[in-house]
Parts: sequence; C-alpha cells; structure tokens
Amino acid sequence: MFTREQLTELLQQSNWPAEEKQKLLGMVPKLGSNTINFLYREVDTFFSEITADIVVTTVEKTTNAVKNFSSNPSELIQILNTAPDDPDFDFGKYIVPIIADSRSPIVTNGATREALLKFELRLIKELPESELLEVVKTSTSYFVSNCNLLMEFKRINFLRGIGEDKNWGRQYVTALENSEELFGSKEVYITGKKYPGHIKNWIKDFIASIPVAVSERTTFEEVQYLKRSPNASKLSQVQQQQLLDIIKLYRWFLDPFVTEEEVTEYENKLNAKLYPPETEVETETVQQVPSVPKSLNFGFKKPVEDVSAPASTIKPPVMPPFKATPASVQEILNKKSIPTQVRAPGVRPVAAPQQIATKQQDIKKAPLNSIADILEQKKMLEKKIDEKIEDLKKRTIKN
Repeated sequence: MFTREQLTELLQQSNWPAEEKQKLLGMVPKLGSNTINFLYREVDTFFSEITADIVVTTVEKTTNAVKNFSSNPSELIQILNTAPDDPDFDFGKYIVPIIADSRSPIVTNGATREALLKFELRLIKELPESELLEVVKTSTSYFVSNCNLLMEFKRINFLRGIGEDKNWGRQYVTALENSEELFGSKEVYITGKKYPGHIKNWIKDFIASIPVAVSERTTFEEVQYLKRSPNASKLSQVQQQQLLDIIKLYRWFLDPFVTEEEVTEYENKLNAKLYPPETEVETETVQQVPSVPKSLNFGFKKPVEDVSAPASTIKPPVMPPFKATPASVQEILNKKSIPTQVRAPGVRPVAAPQQIATKQQDIKKAPLNSIADILEQKKMLEKKIDEKIEDLKKRTIKN
C-alpha cells in the first residue's frame, strides 16, 4: 500500500496537465487507502497523462456522491448501476477503490445497499482484499444466492497468484466464524442451547455435528449434515443448498487449492451464458408454413413431402420424363400457367406452390429439398415443355 506522501510526490513529478494535477493534489488528504493505492498505480502508468482528465473527473464525481449519499442517494445509485457498462469508468474499475473505502455506511443504508451489492457482484474479481473480507462478513447470503461464490474465490486466488496460502484463507475462515449475518428465519439449537440464526452459529452447528475434524470431512458428510441436522431440516430446499455452498466455501478456505483447468472451465461457462451459440440454419424446422396435404401431387408421381419435417429428412420428388402428344401439346398451348387454385377429390382448395413460397418468404427461408426445390423442378419442367413445343412447331412446318 502506498501513502498520501508518496502519491503527492509522484503527482508533483508527473507529466500530468497542470489543471488535473492541482485538482487531484487538493483531493489527496481526503482519500482512503484503497483510492490512494489505485491512484498511485494509475499516475505511475506510462503516458497516464492521457487519461488524467477521466481519472480526476471520476474520482471527483464519485467521492462527492459518496459524501452526499445519506441525504441524496440517487446520484450514488446511478453511478453504481451504470459504471460497470461505462468505458469512462473503465467499466466500473475506477470507482471500485472509492466504494471500498466507504463500503460500511453504504451497505447498511437501505436505499443504497441493493445497488452496492449488485455492483460488487458484477465486479467481484476486481474487489480489493479488504472489500472481499467485508463481503464474507456481511453479505455471504446474497452472493451465494446470486453466483458461485466458491468458484469466484478460486478464480481470484488463481488470477492473483495466491496459491495454497493458508494464511490468506485463514482470514476468511475467521470472517465466517465471526459473521453475524442472519441466515434463515429460525434460531439455531446447539447442544440444547438456542442461538440467533447467524452464519457463525450455522458454522458451529456443522462443526459440532460429528466428531471429525472439518478439514478431514468429505462431500458426503456435508450432505449428511443437511439431512441429519434438526436445524437444517427447518430450512427450505433452496436455503439448504445455499447453506451447503457456505459450508463448502468455509472448508475450502481452510486449505485453498485451485487448478488452471477449474478456472478455465468456469470462465467458459460464464462466457457461454453471456454469448450463447447461434442456432445453425441447417437444423432448423420450417414452422408456420401452410401444410400441403400429402394426397396432392401437383402432377408428380410422388406426393409432396410434409414441409414441416426437418430439412435433412425431405427427399426431392422424382420427375417423370416428358412425352409430348398432340393432346398434351394442345392443352399446354391453351393453358400455359399453373392454376392459382388446385383442387383434389375430397380435399379443400389450397394455394399453389408458388403462392406458398411467396408467403413463406415472410416467415422463414424454406429448407433445402422442400418447396423451393419443387418450384425449381417445375421451372425446369416448363422450360423442357417450351423446348418440346418449339420442336413440334418446326416439325409441323416441315411436314
């Protein structure tokens, strides 16, 4: 951690613009330790004078909002709600240290508590150690009900290179063992005595459930505790799962261990939720398209397949070879176009293929080998008919 004197000296020697430098120097005496540490690293960054205006504006705006939140909470709530999506706040990272220095009064204020917890939830891996400890002391229930808190701490441990440091884990073990955050609405009875439903008392109940050291217990014994404990049996199924998550977190802090594979898999799952894969067009099924009765064949030997079937299962119709006869030629000359309505015995009139395809364009693209292919086959057939007509005309003239 850096001191106010170190930050002041660094600012005076920096290449920051004079106006921003003087503004920040005037604010230094009132800033908390997390903010001073953040600003020292920011000022010490190569070419930090480029972002000086944004940094100073952010610190000034946020510190004023924190200072006045008890009388005017709306300004701070707006910052907490919008900062994670605002590039001017470096997507919330710029205000994390300022909020961390003032967390206690903000989280205990009913008007700002919810906005603060949502903000911390979105930026949990950016929170300084002091704020993470406060989260465990006062807001464990909220976090276990809205995220995988154990995996979030495993990710923090891995990204910060903490490793198997039991001293690091011990501070969180102590925080849970002394947490007076209420969990559930019932009292907890331990060895016949009644206690408030604080998290620390749930931890004591778990420890006293069987004569085995907590560090040596297994996942099976965690689950058995929920089934056998008279206290846990009073909880809802959702609360029992949350209590199990708290117990797992407590046991992990006793002996923290994480692998890169665990963190990678967890982050992949998070990304999959944020960016779900697109549905492939080839596997889509045409919906809402008027169904064509299978008894209609439009002159083909095989009936038209049901267009609601998946594209991969539809087979193109087999086209019969065309054989011109005087009667068929005369019929074609008199009636070149396909009728707008086609009627089959015992079947209600339905739109012709071209009309179906036209309606279909407004709904969804037809799959391969369905109506689009049938129409293509029809065009080819008409072309062959035209060619045969011209050929017959030439032969008639010669004769």
